[in-house]
Amino acid sequence: HAGRPYAFFLDRADLRVPSFAGSAPSSILWIDRGGTARVWRRGKWRTADSDPLQAISKFVADGEAEPKTALPPFLNRTILPRTVGYLSYDIGRWIERVAAPRYDTLGLGLALLCSYDSVDAWDDENARPVRVDFNVATSDTPAPRIRGAVSVANFETPPPEVLLAAYRSGFERIKQAIAAGEVY
Repeated sequence: HAGRPYAFFLDRADLRVPSFAGSAPSSILWIDRGGTARVWRRGKWRTADSDPLQAISKFVADGEAEPKTALPPFLNRTILPRTVGYLSYDIGRWIERVAAPRYDTLGLGLALLCSYDSVDAWDDENARPVRVDFNVATSDTPAPRIRGAVSVANFETPPPEVLLAAYRSGFERIKQAIAAGEVY
């Protein structure tokens, strides 16, 4: 999967649970910092006419699919990762009323989810990957790169003194939480 678009590796770190890898998704959900959701499917982008949380729910539901063939025993009772991606911490603004961060230091969107027509599961017992194909209509159109998904030009870099002050403030809050027994 190395070098292919939107490659992922889910390392379960527990030999009793398989790890998974995949690349070249069949559909993509991209939610920009402003909450606009765009879906790429069958070679075309379209803007979703819903809020980010509804768009995520619909994308995940649309991506549900059963494997085409019977699974090997080591995959029984395993949740298969057909849809993989990330949800940023800042998507919380769509759940509860919190202020947007003053500075976007990474320039990432609120979410990027990809659905894959097949994934590879690592079979530890036989030391080999096993391909899991999902029962879906496939597309030969390669997944597009999202321009500006991670781009230095997309955000204002805070001045160094703001970064240092935020670090010190956050570190102080962590120390207080530890002293209060809220975290360990």
